[in-house]
Amino acid sequence: MKQKKNKFTSSFKAKVGCEALRENKSINEIASETGTHPTQINQWKKVIIQESPTLFERKNSNSKNQNNVDTDELQRLVGEQAIQLSWYKKKFGITN
Repeated sequence: MKQKKNKFTSSFKAKVGCEALRENKSINEIASETGTHPTQINQWKKVIIQESPTLFERKNSNSKNQNNVDTDELQRLVGEQAIQLSWYKKKFGITN
């Protein structure tokens, strides 16, 4: 019989992983309380440890990337509008 695959939310994973980091309880105790497999908890704990140095860097780098995308998009739109404006001026015989 095929078992149903559990899908856990990221907040649940973080909560369980942090609980494992505290080491107040054994991984097996946490697994029995939460209904997860001990190996899965160890994987979540490992991810938290590996990703923790970059947690605060991501916000800044994402905002920079977002600003670059917005700037590029705005420059493209300005270029298109400049082309359209020059076409209208030429069509209607308007000079500066």
